[in-house]
Amino acid sequence: ALAETSENPDLKAEATVRSGLWLLELSQPKKAEEDLNKALAMPNIGKWKDVAQIGLVQLKYNDGKYQEIVDEFGSGAKEISVDSRPQFLVLVGNSFRQLGKIPEALKLYDQLVKEAPGTMYGKDAAYERLVCLYQLDGENLLKDIESFLSNNGDSTKRDQVLLMKAEQL
Repeated sequence: ALAETSENPDLKAEATVRSGLWLLELSQPKKAEEDLNKALAMPNIGKWKDVAQIGLVQLKYNDGKYQEIVDEFGSGAKEISVDSRPQFLVLVGNSFRQLGKIPEALKLYDQLVKEAPGTMYGKDAAYERLVCLYQLDGENLLKDIESFLSNNGDSTKRDQVLLMKAEQL
């Protein structure tokens, strides 16, 4: 309602993006896509542009459109700010992994772990990196698992990593 009734263009853009994200969370992808695209067309979208773009990438990921995400990344279509880049790279890396392009996924995960080690996305990338190495039966997997466990003691993925370790042993 705020997006429709506000006279303030900045508030209208923010409300439209937030609406799209909430619709995404509520599993209403068509409406979410409408709102996010509507927001991207607004001249005063400003700092909300990245949020809307990543929301659209998340929609594609949820729909299994991994190749579209990879193609957009490869063509440089997404001009994502430094602050939003980690979230975007995780989605692209996960898309590569879903397509079976493990080396490409590993490259992005490694980059993200180096660029944003303390962030939630850096931690996600560290875990996804282990999943890739596990799929490849990597020779240094146990060492990498130990490193992950010592650096990410509070990870929600800890139990899964311990299971990987047990299977390797």
